[in-house]
Amino acid sequence: MKRKIAVGSVLLILALYLSACGFQEAKTLLLPKSDKIEKMELSLHYKDVMVNKIAINSSPVEFVESLIRDARPTRRKSVNEQPTNVDRHISIQLFHSEDLNNPVVIHLYANNGDYYLEQPYQGIWKVSEKLYQDITDRFRE
Repeated sequence: MKRKIAVGSVLLILALYLSACGFQEAKTLLLPKSDKIEKMELSLHYKDVMVNKIAINSSPVEFVESLIRDARPTRRKSVNEQPTNVDRHISIQLFHSEDLNNPVVIHLYANNGDYYLEQPYQGIWKVSEKLYQDITDRFRE
């Protein structure tokens, strides 16, 4: 009887430990320092094909600050170079003067009425509809 209780306790502890490992929040967005950003490019992708690309040379600092301010971590992991299971996404490339990880790439997309930023292998963050619309509206100009 004592053996069954001990085995049951070990299995319960192991199950709790393994389930807790799967519920980690996304890491911090890895973004270059605002004053180091030289330019930004947005590219619209539909079913993995780039259909439009625009360069933005003005106000990248405010843009990056709005991303940081608006992004809320989720418990979802990014395991691919670009989002999967969405037909349309926007890739945001931040070119900067720092040596590492140039350009920084972040993807923006809508899924089931929610809006997300995904940084490959770093994490997925939920963002507001307003931020999503502000960025998608740039393709209508």
